[in-house]
Amino acid sequence: MRQALAAGGRLDQACALAIAAYDIGCSYESERVRQAVRGFRASLNVRTGQRPVAELDDRLRADYAARAT
Repeated sequence: MRQALAAGGRLDQACALAIAAYDIGCSYESERVRQAVRGFRASLNVRTGQRPVAELDDRLRADYAARAT
């Protein structure tokens, strides 16, 4: 679903869906869900800085920092 939205030019919706999925994955401690969202982010041909992608990057970075300590 996220890839379809992103491919259709709906990057805002795709990233919002990815953030929601990532939050759920974190709350259930599901590495599989978190990995899927990280894979989705890696598949985007968009640089950091665009608002929807920046929000997703911030979420991924914050979780990584929290888990690294």
